[in-house]
Amino acid sequence: MDTFSQAKELLIFALLVIFPYIIGSIPFGLLIGLAFGIDIRGKGSGNIGATNVQRTLGWFPGLVSWILDTAKGFFPVYMTSCMLQNKFFGQELAGTSTGWPIALVGLAVIAGHCWSVFLKFRGGKGVSTTLGVVMALDWRIGIACFILWAIIVALTRYVSVASIITAILMPFGFIFLRADPIFWVLCFAIAIIIVIKHKDNIKRLREGTENKFGSGRNSAHKS
Repeated sequence: MDTFSQAKELLIFALLVIFPYIIGSIPFGLLIGLAFGIDIRGKGSGNIGATNVQRTLGWFPGLVSWILDTAKGFFPVYMTSCMLQNKFFGQELAGTSTGWPIALVGLAVIAGHCWSVFLKFRGGKGVSTTLGVVMALDWRIGIACFILWAIIVALTRYVSVASIITAILMPFGFIFLRADPIFWVLCFAIAIIIVIKHKDNIKRLREGTENKFGSGRNSAHKS
C-alpha cells in the first residue's frame, strides 16, 4: 500500500468516525446555558438536552438548542451522502453498499452527543440528534417520527415517553420502506441507546415523579 492510499484511508476514517463524533460532542445546550450565565448541568435534570434547556431557560433557548442538536445530526450524514457521489471517496467507501459509511457517521454523531469528549464522556440523550440523522437518511421517516413524537407528547405530556416509543418504532419505518438493511441495524442500535439513556426517566415514571411537558423552570423533580 503506497503512502497516498494510506493517507486516503486515514482521511476516510476521520471523515466517517472522528469528525462526526467531535461534531456530535459539541454541547450546544450547555453552551447556550453558559451564555445566560447558567450551567444547566446543575439545574433541573442536569441534562444538556433541549428539554432541560427549555425548562431552565425558557422556550426560545430551548428551541435554539433543539435546532442546533438536530442540525449536528443532519449535516454530517447529509454531507456523507453527497461525498459518496464524489469519485475520489465514492469507490473507496461504497463497496457493494453506500449504506454502511452513512450509518457509521450517524452512529458516531449520536455517540458524540450521548458521550461527549468535552464533558468527560457524558452528554445528552440523543433524541434531537437522532431526528437530524433520520431526516438525512429519509425525510419522510423523519417527519413521521416527529409527528408521532408530538402526538404522544400531546396525549401524555411526557417527553420521555414520546421519545422512547418513537425510538422503538423508528426502525420499522425503514423496514416498511425497504431501505438498506444497514439502516435497520443503525436504528435498532439508536433505539437501544435512547432507551438506556432514559433509564432514570423510566424509574421516575414508575414512581410517578416524572415532570410533564410545559412544567415550570427549575422544577423540583428531575426529567
